[in-house]
Amino acid sequence: PGPHRAPLPNGRPLYVLIESQGGDREADAARFERVLGEAIEDGLVDDVVIAQSDKEVQGIWAIRDSVTEMGRHGERISFDISVPLPLMKAYVERIRAEIAQRYPLHHCWVLGHLGDGNLHVVVNVGPTLSAADKETIETIVYGALPPSGSVSAEHGIGVAKRPHLGRSRSPEEIALMRLLKNTLDPKGILNPGVILES
Repeated sequence: PGPHRAPLPNGRPLYVLIESQGGDREADAARFERVLGEAIEDGLVDDVVIAQSDKEVQGIWAIRDSVTEMGRHGERISFDISVPLPLMKAYVERIRAEIAQRYPLHHCWVLGHLGDGNLHVVVNVGPTLSAADKETIETIVYGALPPSGSVSAEHGIGVAKRPHLGRSRSPEEIALMRLLKNTLDPKGILNPGVILES
């Protein structure tokens, strides 16, 4: 329950939001509907809803953008990671299973951008989140990343992800980053402690 009207029934394993834009609205809409029809016939898609107005488009996007509603279950921890598309399903299944095994009453939401492999993983394990819970969840989410994944997709490393940088960057890459940082900022005055420890 929430302030938005669900355009499709709840309980599906995956929902994909696609927005198509082009120069000829009617022809583009017809092409889009044809492609969706073929996807349904091929068994790739179970159900579809097509917005019929700009208001409906905004309503569907509002559901995707209303991530603050996740807060009603209590404190949560969020991740911004990247996983190659072919490995995404197995990765999500693995972290969901591991989190469920450790925290049976959890909530785990995964949303993101399929085109660039960017996933936002949001986990709630109860009203409060202890430091131990946070560490356990970080170990699960970051530990399951494939070698080609990254601990950061679009929000950077900063300070919070600094201890996990080695999961997605080799020692040689980190050494090169440190060399560049020391060369360009020998006094360590530009964002000290961000990405690399001072």
